[in-house]
Amino acid sequence: MFALTHICLPVAAAVVMNVFARRQGYGDPFTPWTYALVGLFGILPDLLHPHLYLHERLDSWSHGIPAVVAVTLLGGVIMATQRHRVASVYALMCVLAYGAHVGGDMISGGIRPWYPWSPVVWGTNWVPPGQWITLDILTTLFTAALFYVARRPR
Repeated sequence: MFALTHICLPVAAAVVMNVFARRQGYGDPFTPWTYALVGLFGILPDLLHPHLYLHERLDSWSHGIPAVVAVTLLGGVIMATQRHRVASVYALMCVLAYGAHVGGDMISGGIRPWYPWSPVVWGTNWVPPGQWITLDILTTLFTAALFYVARRPR
């Protein structure tokens, strides 16, 4: 998948969480900066190990289980040490964004979860490369629509 899908899907989930929080009386826990942080973690595996082609992604340490575990542990430490529930929500969303990126890549060509120790590839090609641009456009429009609907006055 391309970058916009990896960025927009976690941000869309954060927008939905923000709407639910507002309806429960918690206000708006997400700000433009925290949406950007969630989006950054959505694209972080590709920023840590940039690649242009599928075979390069298969040789990426940032798409493997050790990297996902490291990000999850970091998020867990942040969640465990923060007094404010909102900071824990941010950490959880960032961990989920990173994991969603790796999961998305699993269904769009696969990953090598134990690279460099194993040549085994996990995943399939449910979203072939010919559909990646279309998916980027649709997820960007979907996220923009969610922002519009979420910010409309009632």
